[in-house]
Amino acid sequence: MKKHKYVKPKSTDVVDIHELILENNDNNKNKDKNDNNSNKEIIKAMIWDFGGQNMYNISHPFFLSSSSLYLFVANGRTDTPDSLSHWLDLLLWFSIKQLHPLQLQHKKEKNNIILVVTHMDELTHLQQISVKEMMNSFILQHTNIFYQHVFYVNGSTGEGVNQLKEKISEIILTHSYFQYFQPISYESIYELICKYPNHELYADYDSLELWIQTEYQNTYKEILSKYYIKNVINNLQIIGLILHYPLISNLKDIYFIKPQYLIDIIRFIISGCCKSNHKNGIITHEEMNTILMNEFSYITNKDNYNIILELMYNMDLAYPLIRPGENN
Repeated sequence: MKKHKYVKPKSTDVVDIHELILENNDNNKNKDKNDNNSNKEIIKAMIWDFGGQNMYNISHPFFLSSSSLYLFVANGRTDTPDSLSHWLDLLLWFSIKQLHPLQLQHKKEKNNIILVVTHMDELTHLQQISVKEMMNSFILQHTNIFYQHVFYVNGSTGEGVNQLKEKISEIILTHSYFQYFQPISYESIYELICKYPNHELYADYDSLELWIQTEYQNTYKEILSKYYIKNVINNLQIIGLILHYPLISNLKDIYFIKPQYLIDIIRFIISGCCKSNHKNGIITHEEMNTILMNEFSYITNKDNYNIILELMYNMDLAYPLIRPGENN
């Protein structure tokens, strides 16, 4: 087994997004082992690592998708049935509160949560037996949402990691949404979207469609139909690479094309961007606009600011005492 260099984990604030490359082992087993030129079938997964601190919980429903596989990570050294139930209740509440009707149209998988337990190497043999009994009992109480197998992983040695990856690959390939493979052009189009000009945080649909059509034609000398582009954008929404909130009236025409930019702003705001300078959390629109424009190069005008402000209101991160343009 490949050894993993141990790196002390840092805590996640709000959400961190990572790419994970997996292999379809079942399909690769059928290939000729002596054929070194045979292409391995790979699966590209986007990992959304949600921060566990209570102060960030309120923002999580804005980034969840029903077309997802959830890794429910427990600390074998400190977690108890009560703490696990608390986090499970939060996850279920988040999934109900999510604002992605496009995603909700897809069949919800019954067993789409994997329980992963860490820090087992820090326990004695008898303690490990006790923890395993507790974890097995926990998933038996929630048979309709958990896969009936607990994965124990060791962050310092990598033990159990490959087995977990294999299980993730297996589940992805049997998930109702992922039973077909995306055309390779979807990834090419997403790479073009990531080059959207001036580090923009968002775009309206017509501008995004025109950008995709123009850049794809210039790059690949092919013309995409509007129907095809619409399917690509819908697909990117479902897997969370583009965020869209049609249920928020002032944002229904806005597509957030770089989620990490949005997450950075939310992290900055929740972490108290103006704690030291403003008493009781009260700040004027002009002051907040100035703070955000100084911190983030892609917030360049009041339109950007007003869209961020609208999200803050809907996330319950802020409350408007006076709306922009109103008299004191």
